[in-house]
Amino acid sequence: MAALRHGALNSSSVSTRGECTSSQTMDLRFTRLSSLTRGPLYLLLLARLVLPSHTERMPSFIKSPDDQTGISGGVASFVCQAVGEPKPRITWMKKGKKVSSQRFEVIEFDDSLGSVLRIQPLRTHRDEAIYECTATNSVGEINSSAKLTVLEEDQIPHGFPTIDMGPQLKVVERTRTATMLCAASGNPDPQIYWFKDFLPVDISSSNGRIKQLRSDFDNKCEDPNANHSGGRQNKDQKLSAL
Repeated sequence: MAALRHGALNSSSVSTRGECTSSQTMDLRFTRLSSLTRGPLYLLLLARLVLPSHTERMPSFIKSPDDQTGISGGVASFVCQAVGEPKPRITWMKKGKKVSSQRFEVIEFDDSLGSVLRIQPLRTHRDEAIYECTATNSVGEINSSAKLTVLEEDQIPHGFPTIDMGPQLKVVERTRTATMLCAASGNPDPQIYWFKDFLPVDISSSNGRIKQLRSDFDNKCEDPNANHSGGRQNKDQKLSAL
């Protein structure tokens, strides 16, 4: 029997700050000039404004989409991020054509460095395909692809990840700490991923506000919200701050 996997996401209060920085530098030069005769001395101020130079470069992936196996009626989320100069534009393709369907949604990251392709609900045969992420700027274009496999309920293999308890609405006061738990089982143990507004949570860039705790747990959990790797299942959870 597979052990129950437990993941907890802990988020404390946050304040948003904006910073404006400049890479411009001011180079000041002072030169003393004297005339050939005994005239007055002149002080000459030379100011040179050094502007930053931008070197164009090809796009490169910092996160490319992974192959996934989902269940009919479920959800699949492909993540693609790229950097370059100028910033590359991300597009999603299916069978050589740009994705377009009411069941397909593209959610962009706030920093414009990528997007998530979310497909819901999954349809067997219709959605099984190779999905391609293309990053393009004025210098060039790169591509990365991933395969989506969709299973019917009677095709689910032994050990496929299962979320053992569904989500519940959670309401907390502002500035308070919110703890969200997730329990899942499978063989091997499922790896748990957290998403916020359909975008993956980047714990490393949360300045310590968000922490993920892992443990083996026996059948106790509340408010799950996770996406599992290998085979995938996911549950949505709404967190409200008053």
